[in-house]
Amino acid sequence: MTEHKTFDDDEAASPQIHGRNHPKRYLTITASMDFTDPCERVRSTCRHWMADNNKSQSVSIHKENIPRLATDILRRRSENPNWIEWDEEKWHYTGDGYTGSESRKRERVALYILTLDAINFCFWPNRDPSDSTINPLEYELLAMALKKMAELDHGDADNTESNFCEDTYAFSPQNLARMTPETLVSALIPHYLDNTGKRAQLLKEVGEGLIQNFCGSATELIQAADGDASKLVESIITHFAGFRDIVQVADNEQVFFLKRAQIFVGDVNAALNLNLGGMERLTTFADYRVPQILRHFDVLRYSPALANAVDAGQEINKESADEISIRAGTVIAVEELVEYMNGKLEGETPFTDVGVDWYLWQVGERMHQDGLLKPFHKVRTHFY
Repeated sequence: MTEHKTFDDDEAASPQIHGRNHPKRYLTITASMDFTDPCERVRSTCRHWMADNNKSQSVSIHKENIPRLATDILRRRSENPNWIEWDEEKWHYTGDGYTGSESRKRERVALYILTLDAINFCFWPNRDPSDSTINPLEYELLAMALKKMAELDHGDADNTESNFCEDTYAFSPQNLARMTPETLVSALIPHYLDNTGKRAQLLKEVGEGLIQNFCGSATELIQAADGDASKLVESIITHFAGFRDIVQVADNEQVFFLKRAQIFVGDVNAALNLNLGGMERLTTFADYRVPQILRHFDVLRYSPALANAVDAGQEINKESADEISIRAGTVIAVEELVEYMNGKLEGETPFTDVGVDWYLWQVGERMHQDGLLKPFHKVRTHFY
């Protein structure tokens, strides 16, 4: 079997990296920092970045092209009231087949989603298509692989009502806290997932954080937010450092993205029908697929130098002005798209950035697989 080197995304990944005006490295961000109103800080810091032409020169938003994309989405929803579903493809663990108590079932689903979103990043590096021993994971394959792991102990179901899952559950906080790279690699056989060292570290952090701060229960984590989506995002980034997707670009300036923290809230709200308040405050989940489809519709436009680098498959420097501009432009472009579409409604349920993100991601996945999109940008990072 070919040996595959994993990467630490805090180290240089390749000598052939594109990215100008490299800002400061991520500064130490501690739990004592102020994370209040995190979703609004994503919007405001991304908008501030994109408004500064000296910083965002490589990416521009073209509002005049929003109506064409909006027309497709408006038509899709008018044709099908259930126009977008969280688990449309049935990839995720929902507790189906579990015979234990309802409270334990919900705890298991919440832990599954927290586990999945803790390691939901960067599936593309270090692939060797010629090696038939490798079965590399994309997001959907990871979701399904973890789903199978979650179902392994269904025969040990406990009917006692409790916010705590069985010790036999693969994603119990105790098992997550003991996670090692070797354990993760073994659990995912025959699949290959890059950077298992970092992913194991993040899962261990989740397990330890739940035990230390929430009595070893994801349900307790959710309940501590008092039904408020933004407070749940805040709690995630306060207690789990690996979710702090924040770039320190100057001594007094940060750009917030919080992709995995927000996507956890979106996922768990949908999976458990939590009906969290303030879901409309969440932003799009700035990753690689949404900017790819926004570029296809010419809502996002890259400078010639950046376009050439992305289309050539050249890696973009983590934390560079180019990477920040792609992600910040994505957040603001989706916000503008949602605002435009909501202005066309007459009494219908408003669009949210989360729902539009899910739609764009699912359509983008299909179009990418069909070869209809230009390449996505590549950055070695554990944030998306």
